[in-house]
Amino acid sequence: MNSLYFGAFLTGISGFILLARNQFTWKSDLLWAVAWVANCLVSAVLTWCLTGDLSGLLSPAVASLLFGLLVRTFVPLMTSFGAGLLSCKFYLPIAGMILVHKSVDTSNWPTMALIGYYALQSLFLASAVIGTLFNGCSLLAEFCFRYPKRDNAIKTIVARDGNKNPKVSIHVPCYAEPPELLIATLNAISRLRYANFEVLVIDNNTKDPGLWKPVAAHCKKLGERFRFFHVDPLSGAKAGAVNFALHNAAPDAEIIAVIDADYIADSDFLERFIPLFNDPKTGFVQTSHDYREWIDNPFLSGTYYEYMPVHKLGQPALSEYDAGYTVGTMCLVRRKALEMAGGWAEWALTEDSELAVRIHALGYTGHVFTDTAGRGLIPETMDGVKKQQFRWTAGPVQQFLVHWRLYLGLGGNGRLSFAQKVLEIRHSFDRLPVAIAFVMGVPMLLYCLYAILNRLTIPVPHGVMAVIAAAVYATYLEKWIAVKRLGCRRIRDFVLSVMMQEALRWTYLRAFIVPFFRMNLAWHRTDKFSKSRNFLRVLDSSRAETSIALIHFAIAALLVPFAHFRQFDYVALVLIGMFVQGIGFLCTLIMTVISERALRVTGVHSGPIPVPVAEEAESVAYESSAS
Repeated sequence: MNSLYFGAFLTGISGFILLARNQFTWKSDLLWAVAWVANCLVSAVLTWCLTGDLSGLLSPAVASLLFGLLVRTFVPLMTSFGAGLLSCKFYLPIAGMILVHKSVDTSNWPTMALIGYYALQSLFLASAVIGTLFNGCSLLAEFCFRYPKRDNAIKTIVARDGNKNPKVSIHVPCYAEPPELLIATLNAISRLRYANFEVLVIDNNTKDPGLWKPVAAHCKKLGERFRFFHVDPLSGAKAGAVNFALHNAAPDAEIIAVIDADYIADSDFLERFIPLFNDPKTGFVQTSHDYREWIDNPFLSGTYYEYMPVHKLGQPALSEYDAGYTVGTMCLVRRKALEMAGGWAEWALTEDSELAVRIHALGYTGHVFTDTAGRGLIPETMDGVKKQQFRWTAGPVQQFLVHWRLYLGLGGNGRLSFAQKVLEIRHSFDRLPVAIAFVMGVPMLLYCLYAILNRLTIPVPHGVMAVIAAAVYATYLEKWIAVKRLGCRRIRDFVLSVMMQEALRWTYLRAFIVPFFRMNLAWHRTDKFSKSRNFLRVLDSSRAETSIALIHFAIAALLVPFAHFRQFDYVALVLIGMFVQGIGFLCTLIMTVISERALRVTGVHSGPIPVPVAEEAESVAYESSAS
């Protein structure tokens, strides 16, 4: 068990090094290499002081060191700090694997059992390698990678070749939106510092004329380059709307921009990023998702810091390997690439990220920036957030089920690099660990039942407890550093972001599993009408998670008479695990209550929203030809 103590110390001290890296701007490779070597030495000394023995450390330590050296050698973008960090993170899984191997006597096993055992060990090793590498691509990407592609793109942006101003067709899809909200979006677009653009507003299937006619009138007021289309019927949801816009865009438009109905674009959005399309290989440019009107709302603050790390930290790192993707708003797409790819996928819940797969397969590159060029609105209710997250999680799984041949290099529908294939698969299976963690509860409970029925006391080694404590500490420390990098200054907002992550666990689990059994899923829009308080929504929005939480609490209560806490045993460990899981699922109820308390009694939107114009204009209606 000495290797586990060493791993726990290694993980704990890594946290302090991370804090130092976050606090200071030192970029010396030598300095951080020394820091990681010192971490190993100090961890070894602490392990010796605690146990008086260092046996069992050599093999996993050498494996971890070798892993770090290979990463630094074969991943050119990896920094020395990142290689050291991932080497330390690799230690625990490899130490666990070696510990299990040493404790299992396979001398009398039949051949098929041995094959199965080594297959499982190989699978675990592959998972450890891939999981550790992916860890560097997420919250800690800023510390682990260099960004030469981004830096070159910034130089192009700064240079700004003013002689090239291709025509941009801006598409604003909408369905049953508050007119004042959409009018604010259009007003912001009208203020763009770029002369050569048109705007197509596609209202699809809105039945209430009181919602779309004020917008049609306002488009007429804004001038001839604003065109409004009320299309009913039109299939394909948002993808159907932007495909309709693509077919009706001006023939000379070279760039397609998509802006969601609630997004207020910065005036330099086009002026700033269009120069990147001077490179004929540029297929798309994506700026970061970002939001407004959330700072003073505790529910929206927690949601904001749960949403943003993937866009501000993870996506730019993926972009260095041309595996970043569009997110369907504040994005620019080369029209030729979009048409060659076949347009937007109307079968996909995430038609935006799916498009990036096909554009990359055509050989185009994409740029994804951490920069904010516009801000939208976060759903005000837990139900709205859950619907949004279900779509964003299930969509990439749909992409895998459709494009798996492309990811494996089969068929003739384009080519992706090895890094693109691996990272696209990772994108699709991003929530797999959530599913595994939930499913693993079943065999753990069965083994617990076996121990109880046979009156077995299975002590949990102190080294295992140390590792669990270190892993929890490292997980939340990394989350804290990530939200700090995003501007979080209040502990409250950090705690709420953790609670929101837990509150969405059941949504992530369902969204990951459902597409494997039902590919054709309904596309649910994000409702942008302001809500008034309604506490009857609380139970409706959190019924499933609250039920699961109560089941976990009940199991924990049933295990109390059989658990040994003085001589800490396996039943006590499972009991604590069930209780903690229950608290996690209960966060859905808590966050739903917080969301309702944060709503205004009147349900009136805050912020400057223009009054809809009174005059009406004739709308243009088309029969949808989208399938």
